[in-house]
Amino acid sequence: VGGLCSHCVSGEELTVARSNLRSLMSSCNLDESQETAILSSILMRNCTHETMVKLLIWGPPATGKTKTVASLLHLLFVLNCRTVACAPTNTAVLQVAER
Repeated sequence: VGGLCSHCVSGEELTVARSNLRSLMSSCNLDESQETAILSSILMRNCTHETMVKLLIWGPPATGKTKTVASLLHLLFVLNCRTVACAPTNTAVLQVAER
């Protein structure tokens, strides 16, 4: 996950966002790094330096990437955000959609 924009997002904002979104994320059973990735992505929507948020989640197999992406897409849907998601294979897209 790309870093937060240090001009637009402070550590305090991340703490406030985490507490506000905790109830929505509680059913996802995410670990701290997954929560941070999701919150960072959501907060980057408010960045004044970028016109769109670009997010890349990568890592070795079985590290929770699909769960993180599915949870992020669910939260963005709940927050009524327009979103485009893509993956290199149809199988990857289907796995995210199933979750």
